[in-house]
Amino acid sequence: MVLYYKRRRYVCSCGKRFSEKTSFIERDQRFSKEWHQAIQMLCVKSPTFQSVAEKMGTFSSTVIHRFFLIKSQNNN
Repeated sequence: MVLYYKRRRYVCSCGKRFSEKTSFIERDQRFSKEWHQAIQMLCVKSPTFQSVAEKMGTFSSTVIHRFFLIKSQNNN
């Protein structure tokens, strides 16, 4: 299941622009926290990054980037 969510943007009276805060998408991210968790679990269970990308409907480079980001967070 894919849910498309359009984050609302607001303009302050001072002219600054900002997005609404959401609990399920991090700032400057396109995918939900649950999507990132699913990528993490599939990276462990699947044989290749390409198979994970095909299951999640994204590019293998995105999966590889997320994998190494998670790996670096776990090393700290």
